[in-house]
Amino acid sequence: MSSFFTKSATVSAGDSASLDAFGRWRVSNPTSLFDSQLQYNDAPVLWQTILFGGGTTTHLPDESCLELTCGTTSGDRVIRQTFEYFRYQPGKALRHGEPVLTPEGWVNIEEIKVGDTVFDGLGNQTRVIGVYPQGIRQIYRITFDDDSYVDCDGEHLWKTIVRRNNTKGQPRVLSTLEMLKAHGEEPKGFARPCIPAAPILNFDECPVPIDPYTLGAILGDGHIYKNDFVSFTSADEEIVGFLKATVTKYSSKYGYGILGMAPHIRDLGLSGKISYNKLVPNLYKYNSAKVRLQVLQGLMDTDGTVDKRCGTASFTSVSPQLADDVCYLIRSLGGQAKVKSRRTRYTNAEGDRVPGAISYRVTVIMPECPFRLGRKALYWSPRKHISFDRYIHSIKPLMEDKATCIRVASDDHTFITRNHIVTHNSQMITMTGAMHETDPNVRKRVGYFDGYNGVFFEQQGSINRVVLRSSSSGTIVDTVVPQSEWSIDKLNGSGKSRITLDSSKSQMWLIDLQWLGIGRVRAGYVMNGVAIYVHEFNHSNINSSTYMTTANLPLRYEITNLDDTLASTSLIQTCSSIISEGGLENDKGLPFSANMGVTDVAVTTRAAVLTIRPKDVFNSIKNRGSILPSSFSIFVSSSSILYEIVKGGSLGGSPTWTSVADESITEFSTSNEAVTGGEVIDSGYIASAPGPLNVSLFSDALVKHMSLHSDFAGTFQEQFSIVCTSTSGTANVLTSISFRERY
Repeated sequence: MSSFFTKSATVSAGDSASLDAFGRWRVSNPTSLFDSQLQYNDAPVLWQTILFGGGTTTHLPDESCLELTCGTTSGDRVIRQTFEYFRYQPGKALRHGEPVLTPEGWVNIEEIKVGDTVFDGLGNQTRVIGVYPQGIRQIYRITFDDDSYVDCDGEHLWKTIVRRNNTKGQPRVLSTLEMLKAHGEEPKGFARPCIPAAPILNFDECPVPIDPYTLGAILGDGHIYKNDFVSFTSADEEIVGFLKATVTKYSSKYGYGILGMAPHIRDLGLSGKISYNKLVPNLYKYNSAKVRLQVLQGLMDTDGTVDKRCGTASFTSVSPQLADDVCYLIRSLGGQAKVKSRRTRYTNAEGDRVPGAISYRVTVIMPECPFRLGRKALYWSPRKHISFDRYIHSIKPLMEDKATCIRVASDDHTFITRNHIVTHNSQMITMTGAMHETDPNVRKRVGYFDGYNGVFFEQQGSINRVVLRSSSSGTIVDTVVPQSEWSIDKLNGSGKSRITLDSSKSQMWLIDLQWLGIGRVRAGYVMNGVAIYVHEFNHSNINSSTYMTTANLPLRYEITNLDDTLASTSLIQTCSSIISEGGLENDKGLPFSANMGVTDVAVTTRAAVLTIRPKDVFNSIKNRGSILPSSFSIFVSSSSILYEIVKGGSLGGSPTWTSVADESITEFSTSNEAVTGGEVIDSGYIASAPGPLNVSLFSDALVKHMSLHSDFAGTFQEQFSIVCTSTSGTANVLTSISFRERY
């Protein structure tokens, strides 16, 4: 079971990594929203158990599972459903052909395998633990102010800042379509959203045959002859002094020979490279930050310039590959680079101006000086007052294309890619267990669903089905697809996988759910570590309305006796998880607060002085929203108290409930009644003298497992209470609770 939340406010490791999206670099962020294991008990904090008739549950600790038994009488039923309705959160995948950064360089996303090593969004190495092909996606192209661009889908999440609007420069997480709606295809002026900068990449340092600065200088002002001899031309004796090699002076004023380079030049693949096709060898590009910076300094000291008026640096080359490599070095060191090309012109022997080679000019913006040469470093100016953020210039629909998502083992679950990004916009639901015995009068269901909407696997007798449930038409409709009609693989031995499904064995069920109202839903099984999709429901360009009312749903195991049977039948619940490729967004949700006003309450014995819970109905609809407590405060006078924060308790007496606000899904009570049951998730002592206590409760554990919901039938609302007990005599208490609402 997951731990409860703590008093201290926490920051997810993914928060900083999610700021690493711009231009060439981009991160993808798959995150576990929920993970349930049943080794020690039936996880009563996470799951609610509903029994009808002779239905029972039995915890099997040796097997880390729960057995749901429906009994032999018609109407016997057991439902195991999570308290939480999991908020749909989209995520990220990459277009096929797009590279992911590994310690050996770039590898196309579709070639990445489980066990490979890649770089995470913090610039560190991490292992790939999952690969998820996503099929065809609609792509949008987002172009930035440095002319780089990212190809992503409409649900791709971006942490954005608009410097001058009512957000006052605060970061906001928006999807591509939300940005398009808010700012249009071509954002203008100060209303343009911007994306913050990328990390410094932490490659291991590897030995190199040529000193990094010396190699950079050779690539800038050196000449490599056909026999791999290297000459060097420079008017700066300071640069010559920086070269870590045997240098001999030529008779020409600025000419030098660099001895002993030939075997290294051949080993590095630089033989015969001239101005038009020079490049930085991979051994130096995929090396430590120290090595990369020294190579860049050698290049900038020779072919770089600095504007004496403003300190702006640039690099120029006629080699497109070398210009691209310089951009890579700059961005891998946390900087920005923008490339512009132009056709040069020169005067020939006849005195005519004629076209020359194409020149590539790289604008260099770095947090650290890119020069070692004193006369250039003197004029270079760090970017102190202008951020490294990327501003968005346009958001344009592009095309449909294949995409794949990977999951990595780092704490922040991010990885780094280059250029085009396509979002994986699905929620991956994985559930394990066994349906075991088959009985024509017993129905078993496992999936992501409630009584109104969802997707689930169903077994009745020997028949296996995939079901899509929807109430978007105003009535509940189940679209039932038997195994014989599965569209992808019927798992009868003749399908793509050549596997025959054995329902009597334990299974790992998989649901890949895409929302936006008209997305695709896939259902399948994981066998031998491979996802085998068996059926898909498509809705885009087919439906005239949304395919479900909502994708915010619970996990659920259910077994029902439809008619009298001769023997009890069971369903096994083992483990469950939900993976969101978009990550957990703690900053989402509408903020509200409930308090006692300015009139304190007298406390002697243990009583709930302030309690919040979900309303039964909100805007004439059954309330399925979530309440996320974030902080509470307590003011005490007259006597010290023991305070307890109780989740899921019941108030005695006849408490009065008051709406927090018309637009809020929450109601509160200050009836000062006794409380029974529930879980004490925080406690402490407060002396009357020090004054008020303010405690933050906002953490990942809270968001994942401690939010408040109605039960599966919508007849019981979970409560969150501040409970106080005076240590002696009477204490006068004032309290408040702050929270966020999601729905």
